[in-house]
Amino acid sequence: MNVSSRNSTQLFFKAFSNKKKMVVICDCGKQAIIKTSLTNKNPGRRFYYCPACGFIGWADPPMCCQAVDVIPGLLRARNDLEEDLEEQLMLMRKKDEQLKSSTNFLF
Repeated sequence: MNVSSRNSTQLFFKAFSNKKKMVVICDCGKQAIIKTSLTNKNPGRRFYYCPACGFIGWADPPMCCQAVDVIPGLLRARNDLEEDLEEQLMLMRKKDEQLKSSTNFLF
């Protein structure tokens, strides 16, 4: 499958599928990577990025207004939960070390 996508600078990506994954080649000849936008305007929207020339092209269509409104809040909530989890893990490790050191005195 060959797909080309042009933007205003007339650069384009050629996408083709090998047996395991989609490979995207930039017009400059280098393989592009796929990233995910974390901006409030395009939350969760995937795009191609060429590390060699800096070209960017969207992989996903634009999101509906409701998704643009909802996704940033979900991402913030997820990040908050991840931070809370990391804090709890640190506390558990600290308590585990305290417990290990206190049981050493018993023997």
